[in-house]
Amino acid sequence: MNKKHGMTIVELLVGMFVIALVVFGIYNFTNNASRKATIASTKGMLRQEAQVILRAIERDVASSRVKVDEDLIDADKTEKFKSTLEFGAGSLKMEIPKTSDSVTRTLFDNVGTDGDSGAYDDVTYSWGGGILTRSGPDGTTTLGRHVKDIKKGSSDITYDGKVEIQIVTATIPIGLSNEIEHTENVIIAIRQLQNKMLESLSDYKDSRNNKYWRQKIRDE
Repeated sequence: MNKKHGMTIVELLVGMFVIALVVFGIYNFTNNASRKATIASTKGMLRQEAQVILRAIERDVASSRVKVDEDLIDADKTEKFKSTLEFGAGSLKMEIPKTSDSVTRTLFDNVGTDGDSGAYDDVTYSWGGGILTRSGPDGTTTLGRHVKDIKKGSSDITYDGKVEIQIVTATIPIGLSNEIEHTENVIIAIRQLQNKMLESLSDYKDSRNNKYWRQKIRDE
């Protein structure tokens, strides 16, 4: 006579344990894959936002006003130029040409570079609470919603009239506890500084002897 045996409690527990291990492994794998996909997608979004913002800032910085600082003229009469860029806690301020002037201005024009304040408007970028806005004569515009900081990069305004600007975008994705950051840098040529250099090129055969190429650009 054949005897039929069912599963013992021990066998049932072992089976349940094996199934739990398999389920846990599948969950852990899919969860890690989902987390990596979320991080990659977030970084891409932050990078795209940073690049769009930097393009907007670049237009303003490139056309920003430059002043001659009379207190910084050397004994050899070499002029020192002062940028109107002002980096503060949560803000970046500058002066840019009025729209009516900038439309007709070319790279080699030098209208109102030093003393004509009436030819310029104040522009302020602010990023309180991560929201970046641009305030100017045409009103206030929101440019981004994940801005952590905007500052000068590792290099200051240089001898060839360029400035490095760094933007940090950041956010905490849904479902994650850690903040994701992206840093983007751009080097911008300030046209009025370069105009000053170009103006005196005819006086020197070697641009290395050009006083504007030798000047110490100040950003104060």
